[in-house]
Amino acid sequence: MNDGTGQVIGNYRIEALLGSGGMGQVFRATHVHLNRPAAVKVLHPQYAADPTFQARFLQEARAASALRHPNIVEIIDFGQADGRFYLVMELVSEGSVRTLLQQRAGAGTPLALPLGVDLVRQAADGLAYAHGQGMVHRDMKPDNLLISRGSNGPVGPSGYNVKLTDFGLARLAEGGVATAHGATMGTPAYMSPEQCQALELDGRSDIYSLGVVLYEVTTGYLPFETKSLSDAVYKHVYTEPPPPRQVKPDLPPRLEEIILRCLKKAPAERYQTAQALADDLRALYQSLGPVSPLEAAPATQMGRPEGIQVLLDREQYAIGPGTPAQLRVTLANVGQMPVPVDLTVDGVPAEWVMLPPMPLQVAPGAPQTVPVQIVVPRDAGVATGARPFTITGRSRTNPPHMSTANASLNVQAFNMDEARLEPSTLVGRGGGTANLVLKNGGNTPVTWNIQATGGSPELGLELPSSSVVVEPGATKTIPLRVRAPRRWSGGTKTLPYSVQAAPAGGQAFTLAGELSQPVVAPVWGLALGAVLAVGLIGGGAAYAFLGGGNDNGNATPTTVAIVATSTSAPLVTATFTPEPTATIPEPTATVTEAPTPTSAPEPTATEVVVVPPTETPPPPP
Repeated sequence: MNDGTGQVIGNYRIEALLGSGGMGQVFRATHVHLNRPAAVKVLHPQYAADPTFQARFLQEARAASALRHPNIVEIIDFGQADGRFYLVMELVSEGSVRTLLQQRAGAGTPLALPLGVDLVRQAADGLAYAHGQGMVHRDMKPDNLLISRGSNGPVGPSGYNVKLTDFGLARLAEGGVATAHGATMGTPAYMSPEQCQALELDGRSDIYSLGVVLYEVTTGYLPFETKSLSDAVYKHVYTEPPPPRQVKPDLPPRLEEIILRCLKKAPAERYQTAQALADDLRALYQSLGPVSPLEAAPATQMGRPEGIQVLLDREQYAIGPGTPAQLRVTLANVGQMPVPVDLTVDGVPAEWVMLPPMPLQVAPGAPQTVPVQIVVPRDAGVATGARPFTITGRSRTNPPHMSTANASLNVQAFNMDEARLEPSTLVGRGGGTANLVLKNGGNTPVTWNIQATGGSPELGLELPSSSVVVEPGATKTIPLRVRAPRRWSGGTKTLPYSVQAAPAGGQAFTLAGELSQPVVAPVWGLALGAVLAVGLIGGGAAYAFLGGGNDNGNATPTTVAIVATSTSAPLVTATFTPEPTATIPEPTATVTEAPTPTSAPEPTATEVVVVPPTETPPPPP
């Protein structure tokens, strides 16, 4: 429900919202017949439909209504109306010890020592009774110590009457009633070591928490400054509190002894009963002297100021780029009225952050944990390392009321490596140059180890270096020289090779390449040379037959040598001897095959050599 004004629940008409507890909202109400004021606690709507919470609500109400003590808020009635579970309590409307601390701090008048001792002594008296009834409070803090000035029961020597409220976080010491979802509930600054470790609790856990309250009201400080939930847990379990007299030297030594005994890590070393603590505080109060009327007077206009606390579950977050990270942010309202809170995150780009819908309604005494998602982009421009950030919770209705928590994002390295060979096929008679292209798409420098391997012994591969460093976001090109001996005959030959490129810390690449090698003088060139040679032979024979170049008509034998362009082709010598007769007979040709030379220089073209005769033929008859 919202403010609920004017609605009737049971026999109580709702008049105003006072605040919220761990399970529901608290309203000021008046009995419609008796005209008697009261406080009505209503279960939150999201819990009302859950049978587990319904049963727990009824069990809590029955247990709390059995408590009858001047220092415990009385439960008058409980029940269900229109699907809403409620319980009716006596109205204590003058605030809490938290309110008193805040008002005195704002007025510049610290809480008087006798007053603080008496307030905690009354709380110990109430706990002693509750522990005797088998109940453990589990959430002792100044917010749950309500105060009045005599209208709700007998006042203490200080002029105030303290009443413990919100046993909604308690469980029966016998009967095994667990808290909702099995969680260890409490406020981090006041949790006992065994509560931090989710161990079995008894009344000595409440004594530790009340010792933290006593430390705070007498020194003005908490024993541990905590930045996150994990920090609070660690300090409660492992760190010794600073002695109160180091914080405030004028405190009585006896008070310091009492406080440090309450704050012992081991339950067996603390006060074993709340009654023993109450007795020692009562004796100490008597030694301090009475509280003056000025010290006992409440600050002007005792109200319900807002107070926001922001806690993180850790101080450092390791985040991998591209992977969403969930931060658990706990908001606590240490005031008395619900507060709409806006969260902001400073220190990281806004586009990295995903916040829940704002504002967040934070009720008094009911810490609320919300997720804040941060996604660091997979971008080479995002450097690795720590990035401090601050989360701020600010009251929307009263912006000066705010709280901050500081932590650090540790951006992790990521790899995004690419390797390719351009071109993958080289064409060349003697080889060529390919390019190995390496790209670093990650956010940290990468050292590549590179190696080229040939599939044939005649193939030579040459890289300028066996390793290379590529900076984030950069691309580097490495030339690969491929060499092979020239070939003078045969067809095109393919010579394969491969390049291995292995980035440090990444997966290696194996890139396949090949050299397509044509011959220097292809087969069709030899065939063309042979055709040209035959043509020349035929032409020479015809020329001789027609008497070309011989004026007396005498035939002169001519030898024509054809030199092929390949050492594999034989040297052919042709000799033509025309007959010097009147009739023109067909010339005859004698062809002799010369021996193949064992070594000859590489010819560059087909040559035709005309060899003159060595002897003059006899004259015709």
